[in-house]
Amino acid sequence: MCADRLFTENVKLTNVIIYLIILTTVYRKSGNIL
Repeated sequence: MCADRLFTENVKLTNVIIYLIILTTVYRKSGNIL
C-alpha cells in the first residue's frame, strides 16, 4: 500500500510538470513571456 501511494504521488508530480511545460510552450508560442 505504501508503494502504491508513493507511485500515485509520483504520477501526480509528473502530470504537474508536464502541465507546466505545456503552459510554458503555449506562452512562448503566443509571445506572452512573463
